[in-house]
Amino acid sequence: MKGKKQPNSILGLTFEGRRLESSLVKKARGGYRVSASASNELTLDPLVDDPELVGREIKDRLHEAGVSEKRVAVGLPLEWMLSSLVKLPDLPDEHIDGFIRLQAERSFPFSIDDLCVDVSKVGAGEDRHALITAVPRKHVDLMESALVHAGLKPISFSLGQLAQQNTQDTRGHANMSLFVNNDSVSVLITSADRPVCVRSFKDAW
Repeated sequence: MKGKKQPNSILGLTFEGRRLESSLVKKARGGYRVSASASNELTLDPLVDDPELVGREIKDRLHEAGVSEKRVAVGLPLEWMLSSLVKLPDLPDEHIDGFIRLQAERSFPFSIDDLCVDVSKVGAGEDRHALITAVPRKHVDLMESALVHAGLKPISFSLGQLAQQNTQDTRGHANMSLFVNNDSVSVLITSADRPVCVRSFKDAW
C-alpha cells in the first residue's frame, strides 16, 4: 500500500483437508521469489481438534522446515466454501447489492452474518451473473486461533485455489482448471478472467 513499507518476506500457508503447504516468499531484485517450500500432512483437523494443539503441530512442522517468518497469508480449504451462481436482474446498481444479499440468504444454510462473503460479477446487459462465495465465519475464527497459537500473525485469508486465478493468462477466454489433492479434486471455471464456477469433490479417489 502507498505510504506503507512493503515487507521483505511473507509466509504463505495453504490448507486442503489436513494437507499443509508452506511457501516462504522473500523480496528479491525485480520482485518477490519463493525461497523455501514444504508440504506436510497434519494429524489434527483444524475444524475438530483443539486450536492450541493444532497450532502446536503447525509450529512444529514449520520449525522442521526451517521457517521462522511470522507474517502469514492463508489459503483456506476450498471444501469449506459455499457457492451460488445467480442471474442478475435489470436493476439500478444501487439495488444490486441488496438483491445479491437476499439471494445469499436464500441459498446458504447459515445466517448471512455468520458468513464471510465475496461476490464476482460477470457478463453485461441482460446476461449478467454473480458468483456468490462464502465461508462460515466460525471456520475462519478456528483457523485464525490455531495460527495465533502457532505464534503466527495472519494478515489475510482467501480460498487457496480461487486466488490462483490471478496468476493465469487466459486472455479473457473461458478456462477450466483442475486442482488435484490427496483426497479431493477441485474445479475452477473462469470467464473473462472472473470465476463463474468453483466446486470441490471430496473423496474423489
